[in-house]
Amino acid sequence: MSTKWIAWLAGGVGVAAVIGGLIWAYKRRQSGQAIPDEDEGNIVPSAPPRTPGGAKQTLGYEFLGDEALNKEESETLDEILGDGWPPSEETLDQLETGDVIVFGVESRPVGPYKAARELISASVIVAEKTVIRARVTGEIRYAEHFGTNAGHGLRAGMAVDVPRSVVLGAGRPQPAEGYGSKGDPVDTFKASTETKKTYKIHPSTPCDLQLPYRTKELEWYVDPQLATMKHIGEDGLLEQISFTEGSMRGDVTVRAIDNDPMQGKVLVGRWDFVLDD
Repeated sequence: MSTKWIAWLAGGVGVAAVIGGLIWAYKRRQSGQAIPDEDEGNIVPSAPPRTPGGAKQTLGYEFLGDEALNKEESETLDEILGDGWPPSEETLDQLETGDVIVFGVESRPVGPYKAARELISASVIVAEKTVIRARVTGEIRYAEHFGTNAGHGLRAGMAVDVPRSVVLGAGRPQPAEGYGSKGDPVDTFKASTETKKTYKIHPSTPCDLQLPYRTKELEWYVDPQLATMKHIGEDGLLEQISFTEGSMRGDVTVRAIDNDPMQGKVLVGRWDFVLDD
């Protein structure tokens, strides 16, 4: 086992969280100022409003290899990984489902945008001969065109084929259990019985189901049975779940049933999903 792989293993369960935090700090340094609150009302538009119905702006990106990184990006990876980057071929050969990789992208701007570069973490689906297929995790800042930033289109939960030659870091988090152990939820969903909505989600991506109440007699049912739901943990009225990579894609219904010894089975909530790659 390579020393680079051992260095990553020493990072423990916090590997993905540390990556996200340090990359966020890097972006703060890059901007040269504190990131404003989203609800600030004094932000001045960089350009006149775009005309509704105009040409849709194209999202796209190119991968950044280690030689294409700028000084600040390299220093950020040095801070995160020490001498453990880029990973060796031996390390990439050892990758398994659920391991973590880091890669960089640069958006292809269309229109009056500045190029946006971003370091992204992802959970490995499968390691192939030429690419690592992985699912984007963590907070993504530049998914969409916004202001003067060009969006690359990658969002949490999306699957992407990353060429092995541009993987900047790779590691294996230590096993963890309980709420939040698989990363932050991508969203919190109220029951479809209340919202009348169907939610689009991705496999291996944590999300929270908001319960109206919780009982010890709570039972969960998933239809169809070819979709496998994992219970990650709970926090108050939030039930954190994800679906396995092997789950059948398409429509999935999750029901929470209160098996009350006096009243019988009572529907607590139903969530309608479309499971998509």
